[in-house]
Amino acid sequence: QRFNDADRDQTEHLVDLAFNLTRKLSSDLDLQMGVARKQRAPSYQERYLWGPFQSTSGLADGNNYLGDINLDPETAYQFELGLDWHQPDFALSPRIFYHHINDYIQGVAATDPLAIAASTMMGDSTPLQFSNVDAQLYGVDTSWFAALNDHLQLDGTISYVRGERRDTSDNLYRIAPLTARTQLSYVELDWQLGVELVNVAAQSKVSAENEEAKTSGYSLINLTGEYRFTQQLTVYAGVNNVFDRRYDDHLGGYNRVINPDIAIGDRIPGVGRNAYVTLSMSW
Repeated sequence: QRFNDADRDQTEHLVDLAFNLTRKLSSDLDLQMGVARKQRAPSYQERYLWGPFQSTSGLADGNNYLGDINLDPETAYQFELGLDWHQPDFALSPRIFYHHINDYIQGVAATDPLAIAASTMMGDSTPLQFSNVDAQLYGVDTSWFAALNDHLQLDGTISYVRGERRDTSDNLYRIAPLTARTQLSYVELDWQLGVELVNVAAQSKVSAENEEAKTSGYSLINLTGEYRFTQQLTVYAGVNNVFDRRYDDHLGGYNRVINPDIAIGDRIPGVGRNAYVTLSMSW
């Protein structure tokens, strides 16, 4: 009734600004710098969940969430600094970044007695409410490439991000762990084959307030291939998780239904072995 009686009309005016600078330091080395201001309005679920439900704006974490009509939009001030080192048979592009975020939207412990009571009757005595908090994100993104000879090449990426609350000593919720991808490819004019190694580290920097569970690290092997029939027609194929390894994706959801293989409240395992074929046509 409080929700029905409230003024639910909201209008947001958001402003995104970005400035990017490239400075050539030498014939094979460039300096990259970027600063930006980015905003995000609350989603409908973050703003208009009128009761504590397991409708979590995509989180699927088993918690009951309550919205807040008066949420402010997120405002992030972003800075990035990087280098591009490029040679005919080698390239390296490291980046460091920092995001200072005001009014970051995250679930925090609900304090409304009525909401807590309603949630308790539905099996969750510690519901969360989408709220504005202060946060920061910082880390490193790196891509690289090396040609071993006329046909063999290596390429990969490394990504690491830390997410922290600035208003408390807690970590941010649902932050991806350190991830590295390395692919060895054999390349011909019309076709290529590749084997990819995906390494994901354990994630122990979790949110205590959200009772976030830690996850272990894992490694996966993927196979990829492509064949170009013509300039307009290309077929792609591959097998992901070749050895069908069971693993927990830290950003994955939690099981909420009766299942003989996965207990209620356990993380839903990552995708097992799967194969795909894709046909691409352009004109």
